[in-house]
Amino acid sequence: MTAHRTIYFVVGFLLCVSAPLRAQEPAFRVVGQTRTLVNIEGGSASGLGYDLPHLKFGLAIEKPLFSPKTWRLEAQGEANWSPDRKIQLDSGNTLLLSGKQVFWLSRRIGSYGGAEYSHLWTSAYQKHAWLPSAGAVVRDSWYGNPGRFYIDYFFPTGCQWGSACPIQSNRASGIEAFQEFRTWRHWRIGGRVAWVHFASQSNPLRPDIPRIWSNTGTIAVVVRYEFRAESVDTPY
Repeated sequence: MTAHRTIYFVVGFLLCVSAPLRAQEPAFRVVGQTRTLVNIEGGSASGLGYDLPHLKFGLAIEKPLFSPKTWRLEAQGEANWSPDRKIQLDSGNTLLLSGKQVFWLSRRIGSYGGAEYSHLWTSAYQKHAWLPSAGAVVRDSWYGNPGRFYIDYFFPTGCQWGSACPIQSNRASGIEAFQEFRTWRHWRIGGRVAWVHFASQSNPLRPDIPRIWSNTGTIAVVVRYEFRAESVDTPY
């Protein structure tokens, strides 16, 4: 799926579902406090060249920028560290910083844009990348437990090989989906899956080392501890 088709799909989806849900807004109360969380994530990213298991630890903040009269904006930020090792080098750790701005089209449906910065350290090299993204978020529930479903498309960035680019960007792009539910007053549990399209390293001076494009997937279970205790039946 190309970036343009993904954007058209997200916009069409939001237009179709936001109108009937808007009629439910007066009875839909959302908790408006700032939320601070600890993230723990485990799964597999072996298709991207990392040893099993994939692990990630960090902090997150969700800051609703609304009052009873203006509830449409929300800012989110995360800082995470991953000890994942690259398979070929048996070394590596990564710092990941991300942020997004959510605009709620209704009390239940929102759109957002954001970006993630990653910096990888290994025994042989260092590598950094930016991943801008755009997507949609839905407030949902499961057996009375409030949750959120996020889906976005992240865009390729980075340099090609050259004197100013000794390590090529993988030009990664793809679709990521994340679903979580608040299962206890302090705890959220969810899952994350992604489809990634990316390129290998190459060298224009070595025709025998071509730039090969591949597709892979990642999957993870996410557990988040929320410092402020919240009701398990109130949307957030």
